[in-house]
Amino acid sequence: NPDEFAAYQQTIMPRTVFLKNLPREASVVDLGAGDGGLSALKAWPTPARPDLRLYAVSLEKGLYFDRYENFVLGDFNRELPQLNDRSFDALLCCNFLEHIEDPERCIEWISSVLKPGGRVFLEWPHETWKTMPSMTALKERGYEAYTTNFWDDNTHVDAWPMERILSAMAEHRLQVETSGRLFFPWLGDELRDHGVKNNDMPQRTYGVWLRFGLGQFVVASKA
Repeated sequence: NPDEFAAYQQTIMPRTVFLKNLPREASVVDLGAGDGGLSALKAWPTPARPDLRLYAVSLEKGLYFDRYENFVLGDFNRELPQLNDRSFDALLCCNFLEHIEDPERCIEWISSVLKPGGRVFLEWPHETWKTMPSMTALKERGYEAYTTNFWDDNTHVDAWPMERILSAMAEHRLQVETSGRLFFPWLGDELRDHGVKNNDMPQRTYGVWLRFGLGQFVVASKA
């Protein structure tokens, strides 16, 4: 069942686990919100969390920003976002850190907008991604996907080593709860096969990412 498979995929992702387990009525910054697709996790998969209050920070207004309480637009590399001196219960940041020129400055800002005890989830590319075949090389072999090598995306700055991010967190009062790789071999193979069968580029791409553990994540809380 495709719907059950999609729900399972989302249920086991660390970002979903993080969001679904935040305190009731938590205020959450979605840093690098993109189109605002993260907001779908409030309702799906179960359990629904309609009580969560999301605030987007992004380069431009996303398609689903009407689902957010508010949003702030700007180029993070040029100027730090101004959130009107508000403090938040949590911050979630996925596929954004690799676009940032100064990750230490970003971690410092994240800590500054969290309440004491507030939690943060970061997800960004692992350095292994730099060694993967490019999407052009794979296409020549009959497998089409997006960004199978880190440098396929010319907006990427670097796949920052975990050690560097953890060091910055320690400096700015963020205590690590857990960290790891997004390595899901069976799920990656299933996504690959579903993507090929259904001519679905995103599934073929996620299949590569999860099969080879091309993402990494860390969860921390502010002391």
